[in-house]
Amino acid sequence: MKWRDACITTLGCALLIFHGVHFPISVNGFAIAAFLGVLAASGVVFISAMAVMERFGMKGLDEKEVDATNERFFSMLKREPWEFLLIPGEDGFFLLPLLYIGVSPVSAAVAAFLFAVAHYPVFPWRYCIPKGIAYFFVALFILPHGIWSIVVAHLLVDAGIFAFLLLAKVEGKPTWHRLLRVLRTE
Repeated sequence: MKWRDACITTLGCALLIFHGVHFPISVNGFAIAAFLGVLAASGVVFISAMAVMERFGMKGLDEKEVDATNERFFSMLKREPWEFLLIPGEDGFFLLPLLYIGVSPVSAAVAAFLFAVAHYPVFPWRYCIPKGIAYFFVALFILPHGIWSIVVAHLLVDAGIFAFLLLAKVEGKPTWHRLLRVLRTE
């Protein structure tokens, strides 16, 4: 798995460097806001779908699974904080080729599926599905406005998650559990 992640990151960063050398780098605030909106909407739909599944007796969000995933993410960034700077490699690998071959619903679906599958062993499949759905809309509607806005937004999202996890560590588990209860009741 480490080889796969290393290849994705290396090739993605190389593609971004190539693109940055040959095309102007520009960041669009609207595209960043749209990226954040797509991720927020997919998160709300995901939490709602999991709540509906729980009501019908299906297995919902397992707090142990959530804690384990969060701990793995937090400890990875704590152990190797420089890997945070490699996050754009994912966008370069999965999304940047679409700018060259053309953004279409089919190419966006393939890129989103591959993005979701690449996250599978690290994240449970239940988290990979909304990632793939969100990246389908990101690829289809936001990518035509430029890859650099997506890179900036992706870094902002992951930095926000890291800050949130850090806050949960400082404040303790009760804060995290209260937030999960609030999100589930809405």
